[in-house]
Amino acid sequence: MTVALQTEGLVKRYGGLLATDAVSLRLQQGELHAIIGPNGAGKSTLIGQIGGDLRPDAGQVQLHGEDITALPTWQRALRGLGRSYQISSTFPEFCVQDCVALAWQAHQGHGFGSWRALWRRPGCEAAVLAALDQAHLRAQAERPVRALAHGQRRQLELAMVLVAQPRVLLLDEPMAGMGHAESQQVVSLLQGLKGRYSLLLVEHDMQAVFALADTISVLVNGRIIASGRPAEIREDPVVRSAYLGDEELPA
Repeated sequence: MTVALQTEGLVKRYGGLLATDAVSLRLQQGELHAIIGPNGAGKSTLIGQIGGDLRPDAGQVQLHGEDITALPTWQRALRGLGRSYQISSTFPEFCVQDCVALAWQAHQGHGFGSWRALWRRPGCEAAVLAALDQAHLRAQAERPVRALAHGQRRQLELAMVLVAQPRVLLLDEPMAGMGHAESQQVVSLLQGLKGRYSLLLVEHDMQAVFALADTISVLVNGRIIASGRPAEIREDPVVRSAYLGDEELPA
């Protein structure tokens, strides 16, 4: 299989603390690879290094075989690395489709001086509507963002990533703060994206992780202690020990 994204020996230190300790992982093309671990394990630090927000102290990040370790976030995005964050970042004063159109415009490299003509630009409307379809938000296209529920705002943020047509998606706790019904909607959405994109998912919702993941890596104290198929991770005694007193892995 083709490797879409890989890290080799990523290290991030904060004084005497090793937030990531020689982390190496591989995301195969079309795979959904989940990273799980207790609070403080280093998951967000790892995603920050892959996305470009944090510069590693050692190690390498490759996107489809290209070394992107030294590239800033925006250059990684232009190379096809899309990312959603734990905290939604949208434009409450706009409607849903306008937020996605702005994201499309930014990726195209257009300026913001001709807002009125944005929808008439070739490819804009088709790209926006396709992204809204993928994010299950087409019916909300003209609705003000401020009127959306929390889960719908997370879906909008994902649509704003998808409109750039990334090759790899980094999803940092997309179900954070959601109730059961909202989480199930996002699970359904991500199931529809599997195979079309390569997805690296950090998530605390274990039911969602084990329902979605092709591969799971377990991060504890900055180090990957196990990596494998969901059934292998579920039965791994080291993983169970790491979660003892935290949360039970789904049966």
